[in-house]
Amino acid sequence: MPSEPRWHWRNCRDIGIGVQFWPLMWKLGAVRDTDVYGGEWRLDLGPFTLIVFANIGNCSSENRFEAWRGLSLEEAWNRAIRFEGGDHD
Repeated sequence: MPSEPRWHWRNCRDIGIGVQFWPLMWKLGAVRDTDVYGGEWRLDLGPFTLIVFANIGNCSSENRFEAWRGLSLEEAWNRAIRFEGGDHD
């Protein structure tokens, strides 16, 4: 069964950074949740959580500049396959 290609930073059209403070919930760890369209990278250090969000942009926005810089879902898929190599059906 073919798998979906992975996220590649060359598909990145939108990025954000977040910091959270959870005084009653302390954790240590790192989590990555990605797919071909974008993802979230999270680092938990005690009561602090640092997050990086990235995605292919908003290709359906009514704002023409946002739509121009975003990738369509098909284009993101094709670029991810090209950057990853291999055969994905």
